[in-house]
Amino acid sequence: HHFVLDGAIWKLRGPIARVLIQSETEQAEAPAPRRAWLGRAAWAACGVALVANLAGVLLEDAWTRALRDRDLFAARAALGDLFWVGRDRASYHLAVARGMLQVGAHEAALAEARKAADDSQSAEPHVVLGQASLALGRPEDAARAFEAASALAPERAGLRRQAARAWKAAGRSELALAQLEAAARLAPGDASLARELSRARAAALATSSAAP
Repeated sequence: HHFVLDGAIWKLRGPIARVLIQSETEQAEAPAPRRAWLGRAAWAACGVALVANLAGVLLEDAWTRALRDRDLFAARAALGDLFWVGRDRASYHLAVARGMLQVGAHEAALAEARKAADDSQSAEPHVVLGQASLALGRPEDAARAFEAASALAPERAGLRRQAARAWKAAGRSELALAQLEAAARLAPGDASLARELSRARAAALATSSAAP
């Protein structure tokens, strides 16, 4: 029986070998279409990234030239384009906001300062927000903006002082006094701040005395 079985296996060695070889070949060739598709997708992604990067460089250059030439509305339009290629930055919006503030375009300054504030942990966008709000006759908004700036830069007494003046303009003398007192604690040697605080305390005392 062993001899018969060995003979049968020996005769089948060719077909078995062909089946095994064919199976291995099919397994090796099966992933080829997928690898080709992945390769094309990778090259396409690289191409898109390259085009986006080139567009970003060109748009940043256009933004820089517009800002340098004081063409603020062109600089602002370039920021909209930079957003779509992922190149807009808080510092760009802040620069445009400051320029708009200088030329009296307060609503535009407010809008750009808000965008800068959303993407930054700096106090500066909030300062511009406060200045623009004051120019637009919105002292309460200005006071809140200066307070937000103070929270991000608590060592700066001047921000507290600006918040106090905005609250005073809004008719909120008690909030103005609180901000001045906080500013005086930060800058105890500032004589002009001490005088302003003294006047605010006197006004608060007179108001409380006149109240029924």
